[in-house]
Amino acid sequence: MSETLYPSRGKVAIQRENTGGQKTTEHGIIYNEKQKDIFFRGKVLSVGHPKVLPNGNVLPHEFKEGDTVVYNMRGVNEFRGIDIVDFEHVIGVVSESE
Repeated sequence: MSETLYPSRGKVAIQRENTGGQKTTEHGIIYNEKQKDIFFRGKVLSVGHPKVLPNGNVLPHEFKEGDTVVYNMRGVNEFRGIDIVDFEHVIGVVSESE
């Protein structure tokens, strides 16, 4: 039986990618030695329902299933090799240029 993970409200499921020649730790964490920022890059597997803020506004997101995104490590929880991340920890969408 195959399983599908649907993240809860305000969360996104991401499959972390190998980062190739960039500086990474043995666990695939992208880092910048000068700034000491740690980022991951991965493919969006599924997106939860939008997060509703306390004032009633909906927190929008700019990514969809299949997009490649960069996200910081602060919001990462892992479940069976899939990263579950809060929307606000996704830094941006990677655009592939020809």
